[in-house]
Amino acid sequence: MPEEPEILLDRRGTAGIVTLNRPAALNAITRAMVRTLREALERWRHDGAVSRVILTAAGGRAFSAGGDLRHIYEAGRAGRQEESIAFWREEYFLNAMIKHYPKPYVALIDGIVMGGGVGVSVHGSHRIAGDRFAFAMPEVGIGFFPDVGATWFLPRLPGEIGTYCALTGERLKAADALAAGIATNRVASARFAELVDALCGAVPVDTILAAFAEPASPSPLVGEGRGGGSGRCGNAVPASPTPTPDPSPAEPRYSEDSATQQSDRNRQEPISVGGGGKKGGPVMAHRRAIDRIFAAGSVEEILARLDAEAATASNDARWAGDVAATIRTKAPLSLKIALAQMRRGRNWSFEECMRAEFRVVSRVAYGHDFYEGIRAVIIDKDNRPRWHPPTLADAMAESVERHFAPLRSELALP
Repeated sequence: MPEEPEILLDRRGTAGIVTLNRPAALNAITRAMVRTLREALERWRHDGAVSRVILTAAGGRAFSAGGDLRHIYEAGRAGRQEESIAFWREEYFLNAMIKHYPKPYVALIDGIVMGGGVGVSVHGSHRIAGDRFAFAMPEVGIGFFPDVGATWFLPRLPGEIGTYCALTGERLKAADALAAGIATNRVASARFAELVDALCGAVPVDTILAAFAEPASPSPLVGEGRGGGSGRCGNAVPASPTPTPDPSPAEPRYSEDSATQQSDRNRQEPISVGGGGKKGGPVMAHRRAIDRIFAAGSVEEILARLDAEAATASNDARWAGDVAATIRTKAPLSLKIALAQMRRGRNWSFEECMRAEFRVVSRVAYGHDFYEGIRAVIIDKDNRPRWHPPTLADAMAESVERHFAPLRSELALP
């Protein structure tokens, strides 16, 4: 029997629908998937009958657990690093394309979303969290670094939440993701199919999402707008209580000029972030401690602050001890690269962040830790990586700086 396509494309009503279709591989992103999605987005961008894009995933267990690490490992071990670098070049271009897409881009995320899966969802205008939503950027645990635009979006999460996620790989479930701004909306998984049907009509995206919102949903996020009521370019969640939808809503009114102007604003604005009154979950419960501890200027100082907190009788003591132990299992050089990303990315444009990540990945591809991390976690599964350098003290500032140095062939962006 012929193999199933890795990515499925469909046109229904006003929507272009994309389905990640590698459930057995947790919908890991391949180069072919990147190219197919890019081509579809280019086509739908110029199709006046398509007013929005919907991104879904098959399987249920994972929206997308990241990139195809086994393939990257095999290529690296065979000396074909340039093959992987070419993949990242195309992937990062796609991430930027999604960031600047002029039409609503609605990702329905139910299950694990990590790495490459984050790259094809978080930069879109709407990120919908289902019941099984679980976001993480766990790259430092395999000798890699938070990429696919994480240098941009993680530092723009509230306080030091982004730094915390980058150094620990902690998973954010729906409540925490909503509070942080990683997710823009919460819809019950059982209603996803119904939601897709509704999104294929002409009603504005935000109106539909407000109608599907969980009844107990806290107050909406405040942030970037790529759509408001136009249904054409939407990212702002309604700032008023959830409205009762008109049983026969009129077709949304918008102009090409207003859509273009809104798209231009999106190119300058960050990801929609910041509590907005949402209480959050177990991670946000430690928000004060996270902001205080993870504001330190070095990984060593962060660990020292965690150790000091763990020695107290505070409500955060046990948490701090667990977090410190978690960080100490990560690749030392990756930790220092990730912290540098978080500090520098705050002041960089989106384009500067993406180019910096391509510089870093072009060096990591020829290093040791990334392949050792994949070996320990995915290939041999002994979970006993042998990092080089082995300690934070051995991960010198010069080594970090070398990863950010300019390349002969820099990343081209749309």
